[in-house]
Amino acid sequence: MIVYQSSNDTRWNTEYYNYGDPTVVTFVSLLIIVMIVALCGNILVLVTLALHSGMRTRTNLLLANLAVSDIIVVANIPFAINTLINGTWPFSKFLCILNTFSLCVGLLVSVHTLMWISVHKFISITRPFSKKVPTRKIFLVMMLIWLWSIIYSLTPVIIYRRGASQCGPIIPTTILQQSHGLMHVFLNQALPLVVTFYCYYYIIKEVRDNTKRLQEFPYVQNSRVQEKKITVTLIIVFACFLLCWSPYIFYANLKIYVGYEAVPDILNPIAYLFGYMNSACNPIIYALRIPSFRKAFEETIFGCMKTPETRYVNTIVLKKKDSCGNTTFLPKHFPH
Repeated sequence: MIVYQSSNDTRWNTEYYNYGDPTVVTFVSLLIIVMIVALCGNILVLVTLALHSGMRTRTNLLLANLAVSDIIVVANIPFAINTLINGTWPFSKFLCILNTFSLCVGLLVSVHTLMWISVHKFISITRPFSKKVPTRKIFLVMMLIWLWSIIYSLTPVIIYRRGASQCGPIIPTTILQQSHGLMHVFLNQALPLVVTFYCYYYIIKEVRDNTKRLQEFPYVQNSRVQEKKITVTLIIVFACFLLCWSPYIFYANLKIYVGYEAVPDILNPIAYLFGYMNSACNPIIYALRIPSFRKAFEETIFGCMKTPETRYVNTIVLKKKDSCGNTTFLPKHFPH
């Protein structure tokens, strides 16, 4: 279970810290914008998948899992806003624990979901004629991701330090804490990253090698081109995650190897701001890169729900008439 510091522990430092009004106003404004965009975007993803049965492909189910984790992550933004405004942690130690626990769960679910998305695409592209992964196995993977993330997030020791924008785990000092930290780095960072890089490397290699061979088969070639576009989109999502959370990884390692006193306090809200921005990016990427998502988003937002005459399957274009009397052309979505 999570253990927190006693009231006389000097590491629990609730001394007032002031970043300065201009800095606080800037960070609070940006955090509010990120929170609104992230919540609206990820809720839109979930509502869209709920209303459009043809969009519930195996990959999109994993993207829905990613959307839920992003919502959990940005749900912690109000804690950061209040801490920045008050200059200290204004809540109870229980909420401090809840803050770090939920943020840890959200991040771990994101990391492992991104890994399994890459594994799923690796299987579907490198073995196109093999039997598709059953949907029930996708749900099983999602359940295991959440179970692991929740169990692991119960283990860190949580504190609040002066100048931080929210609570976080202590820097490991004992052998037990350092062993726990090394296990975290291996299981929740190194392993998922290695697996994801490996899968996408061979996916890109496979697509490149097959491009020339498929030129004689236009229909298959078109399908593979569309599949390649989806894969590139997923790689962009993964790259965006790495880019946005890199400042926090840099900041956390500075604290460990340089020490708290040597690290400027301003790096804390900057690191978390970039991390939170990742949760706002994914729905935007889907809308810009995936036509079927963009079309489904429009249908959901404007409320003129369209009844498709056929499901989104494979990758060719379909003519579709809706209940409003409009005829549109909609790219079929991928079954993987």
